Amino acid sequence: MPPIFTSSGLPAETTHAQADDIAILIRRGLRERGDLTGDDHTIRRLVNLSMSPAELKEARKAHSDHVTLQGYSAFREDKLTIAIGDRVRTSMKGKSKDGLHQINAGQRYTIKGFTEAGDPILSNGWAIDKNWGGLMQGYVSTSQGVQGKTAWRGIAVYGSPSLVATRQEGFYVPVSRVRSEVAVLTDSNEELREAIQRQETKKSATELVTASRPAAWFWGNQRTRYHQLRERTAGAMRETTRERVLSHGR
Repeated sequence: MPPIFTSSGLPAETTHAQADDIAILIRRGLRERGDLTGDDHTIRRLVNLSMSPAELKEARKAHSDHVTLQGYSAFREDKLTIAIGDRVRTSMKGKSKDGLHQINAGQRYTIKGFTEAGDPILSNGWAIDKNWGGLMQGYVSTSQGVQGKTAWRGIAVYGSPSLVATRQEGFYVPVSRVRSEVAVLTDSNEELREAIQRQETKKSATELVTASRPAAWFWGNQRTRYHQLRERTAGAMRETTRERVLSHGR
């Protein structure tokens, strides 16, 4: 099992909390195998709360100590433990410690070392401020996070908490991201079997209108008004034509 854990990227149908728990287990295995060296360092991590504009407005009014606001996003304060050899990815835009290099969200790096101040040094040589908050573990991703990415080997993890929202399409995405070897882990074979038999059914605009009484009433009313207006217009045109014919006859 450890060789699969250390594959480049780990597709997983998990919640973010489950992903963090799995990453801890992976790091433990990497430590035992000697892939991680030196002391662990704890740096700041900001977890995006994905608030709606209305929720952001309320958060600004509340001035909560548990929510950090930056630009148009809200974050929860957290910590990330890393060591030399750890794989990380960026969760937001930023800059290197010296301000010379732009960092984009979704980039993956390996921790190369640390400065005397404890700032992590990425595999490309850039030093990142330990208080930036834009680094997260790079071992486990949700199914949404692996779209468009591939891995040579990986493990797709389906825990009971995430199976409620799992569909056939959601199962296909992480499994299809792996080129060579994939293992599927779950704590309930029966629930997973039922989940991947469900399909995401998207209704057409006509079906949505039909399913909604107020909408159906509205469009029915609009059709009636349209026909009435068309009849009145046709009648007016016939009357105008008749008057012109009579006038021409005089």
